[in-house]
Amino acid sequence: MMLAYDCRETTKDIDAIFHPPEVVEPLIRQVAREQKLPEDWMNSGVGSFVSGREERIQFKQLQIPGLAITRPSAKYLLAMKCRAGRLPTPFRAGDMADIKFLLRELTIRSMAEVDAIAVEFYGAPALDPGKRWLVEKLLREVRHG
Repeated sequence: MMLAYDCRETTKDIDAIFHPPEVVEPLIRQVAREQKLPEDWMNSGVGSFVSGREERIQFKQLQIPGLAITRPSAKYLLAMKCRAGRLPTPFRAGDMADIKFLLRELTIRSMAEVDAIAVEFYGAPALDPGKRWLVEKLLREVRHG
């Protein structure tokens, strides 16, 4: 969200998918030690929300030989954020602000539009009832705020 949309001031970690993990993970730990970063500065947990129909956009300004830096499209990111639907905790911001930002960015006005995007990436049913409730609440806030 920070790199793709410049909509956040800070983040505590970087969500990333890397291959092969057995080669990359030791390098990530080495960087953490050398730079005095938290051990979880690079977060591969996002992999559990990756759909079978990924839609990624290459960062043109960040071309490094041997490294592909991509970001999800806004639609794919909305589907992932809605599916995760993490609430804020004292240690994490959660997904609510990101979902609201993406709803505005994509000019989404109805739950039917959100459902269509989620189904496009995850199939039906894409959102469980608790996540649906959260997205409906955020949609109301976006429409009326």
